[in-house]
Amino acid sequence: MNIEQILQLPLNDADRNIITSISQQLAKKEVVIGLFGSFSVGKSELINKLIHHDNLLPTHVNETTAIPTHISAGREENVVLVSKSGERQMIDKEQLHSYVVGSTADIIDRIEISLPRPTWLNSVQFIDTPGRNTKFKSHIESSESAMLHADAVLYVMPWQGLTMEDIVYIKKILVYQPNISFVINKVDRIDESEGISIEDLKEKVASDIEEQLGKAYPVFAVSAKTGFNIDHLYNNFILHIVNNVEKIKKKRFKHSVDQFLQRQKDTIENEITFLQLALSNDEVKLDDEKQKVQLEYSKVETQIAKELSQTQQLLKENELDMDRILNEEMSKLTKEVEKVIQNHQNASVEQLELLLENVLASSRQSIVSVVTARLAKVLGKDLSFHLAPLETAELSLNYSEMSYDELSQQFERQKQQLVRKFESKSDQLKNLPQHATEEERARLTEELQELAELAAEQYVPKIIKDETHDPRKAEKILRGVGFVGDIALAVGLAMATAGVSAGAQVSGKVAAKEGAKIAGKEAAKKAAEEAAKKAAKEAALKAAKEKIKQEVVEKGLILATGGGNVPNDELSKMKKGEQSPLQTAIKTLDMVTSPIETLAVKIGKSIDGNRAPMETEDIEHRNQFFTKKYEIERQYQERVNTLSQLEQQAKENEAIRVQYERKLENLQTDLQNQLQQLEKQREETLQQQQKKHYQTQILQQVTEILEEQKANYREWIQTEFARIYQTVETMLPEHYYGELATWEEKLNEVEQMKRHQSQDVTLKMEEMRAHLEKCESLLESVYEVETL
Repeated sequence: MNIEQILQLPLNDADRNIITSISQQLAKKEVVIGLFGSFSVGKSELINKLIHHDNLLPTHVNETTAIPTHISAGREENVVLVSKSGERQMIDKEQLHSYVVGSTADIIDRIEISLPRPTWLNSVQFIDTPGRNTKFKSHIESSESAMLHADAVLYVMPWQGLTMEDIVYIKKILVYQPNISFVINKVDRIDESEGISIEDLKEKVASDIEEQLGKAYPVFAVSAKTGFNIDHLYNNFILHIVNNVEKIKKKRFKHSVDQFLQRQKDTIENEITFLQLALSNDEVKLDDEKQKVQLEYSKVETQIAKELSQTQQLLKENELDMDRILNEEMSKLTKEVEKVIQNHQNASVEQLELLLENVLASSRQSIVSVVTARLAKVLGKDLSFHLAPLETAELSLNYSEMSYDELSQQFERQKQQLVRKFESKSDQLKNLPQHATEEERARLTEELQELAELAAEQYVPKIIKDETHDPRKAEKILRGVGFVGDIALAVGLAMATAGVSAGAQVSGKVAAKEGAKIAGKEAAKKAAEEAAKKAAKEAALKAAKEKIKQEVVEKGLILATGGGNVPNDELSKMKKGEQSPLQTAIKTLDMVTSPIETLAVKIGKSIDGNRAPMETEDIEHRNQFFTKKYEIERQYQERVNTLSQLEQQAKENEAIRVQYERKLENLQTDLQNQLQQLEKQREETLQQQQKKHYQTQILQQVTEILEEQKANYREWIQTEFARIYQTVETMLPEHYYGELATWEEKLNEVEQMKRHQSQDVTLKMEEMRAHLEKCESLLESVYEVETL
């Protein structure tokens, strides 16, 4: 089938443009996917997520895309503006947003964006369209143009489902498009805890679509914001298109051409009917047709009056019921708003505004959908209507910081209490035993060293000569002995001379002998001791000497007296040191002769000649040395003990100090922990107070906005119901009279044709029949077309 054959049919300019566009679209190598739906349902955001360019197209809750934006593959990233006159202007990515959402739709035909990635864009081109419920005529025209250029359609809807306006719009798309799939976006807002699951919603939407459109279509549930199920959409929709490009394009072409030719066939058949009536010679039949039209006029007037009455009554009933629905919706909206504020406590005012605008937009759409459905039910299928835009209260939130002075002062007092408590415990721990000073320990150590040096001094004996040494000592002693002997001898002689008895002489001799014997023994003993020891003590020598003298004297006296007693006066004088007559006699005798003494003196001189002066150890020196050494050792030990005690005390004090430091460290750690905990508690309390203050302020403002919104909704509903009634009051006659007027006009044309030559009518009849035959032939060949 050649497209030129279709263009030979009696087409107006609009139909010629349509069929030309459809034909040109088939010739393109890539599949064009158009995204349709109401504004702010997330069409642009969905494209961004699919092509992995999150910030390419602008996304906002207000109307965004004002110009159809084409995204396709290219060697490098470029953005081009195409004006309605065909001029092309390259812009940078930063300028893209201002054009896409700007007010230049009247002069800009489209925006073309080329991207090197992803590679599958070589087979796919996207068209992002303005929202279907836009109020701008240029937006509507742009969307209708995109319908002609799309090989497949993704119809994006909110999770609340399709509205009546959506259904009307979709039916318009289906005229040109069989390849349509539905995407439920923003399913991240579904709270499954309320008993609504994503799968249940998906099944319900699919069922409603099939019921309202008479056919089942693919349905996907995603979240362009979070990326939920985007991979599933890519794998089951995008890849399917990429792998079936030719098949999809042919399917769309056949569908579009078939629908186009069907409409042309109906138009041609109606034209043939009127031409047949014009060629008919039966005037009665023409009059009958005119009368039918007049009769229909009368019926229409009655029908119009009846329908207007019914419509007015239904509108009043629905308006009253809408007030109840509005209250329910606003109650639900209030809970939703509170939930958003609660779940986004850390969001900025700007972020919260966007979130709340989404909620308000959804609520607004829900109310509009209910109103649309009610009106559609009231008006029926034959009357179309358009609701005026629902004016919404401006969502402009303000937040003023709360004062934290009182709360800060409270926590500062708690902080000071903790610090004072720590300082009190710290002061208690500081009362520790005083440590021995280093000076004291150094002094003791120094003293110990000095005492150790003193104690190490070796004892050196001090030898002294015997001051009592007499070089003639033996001579004197033996002289005394000889003297005693001579006394005895003298006594003996005296006694003999005086007539002393022989017994007395004998006794004198014996005494003299005994005295000589004793004196000899003593002298020999003393001489031997002096010769052997040479270190006898002076005291012992004196004692021995005195003892010998006394014994000699006493024994001499006894012997001299014949064993009798010495006269007391003599003895007394001797003891006193006075010379008695006896002593005088002895002395005189000694001067006369001393044979024994002479011998004894010789012996004594011999002994004295062999005896050196005796040397002896200085006992006092020895005693002083060892006494001093003992004192040094005592002082040394005393200081050792003192130092040991100091060291022990130092160890104990060190242990106490370590324990103190540990306790102090623990106290400091506890204080820091408590201060941190207090600071954390302070921050948490501040955050809670701030959040509470923030929520209270925002909720108060939003509540006021919702009250204003509710009043706006009520006023809008009343206004729209009144306007719709006025529209119906105007539309019903136009609707009914319009169709009758068309018939009346055609009948008048037929009547005029009858007055002209029938040959012209016949020729036109033949021409229209030829067009009809051609149209039917083209319809039969539509399903056999492969390429153009």
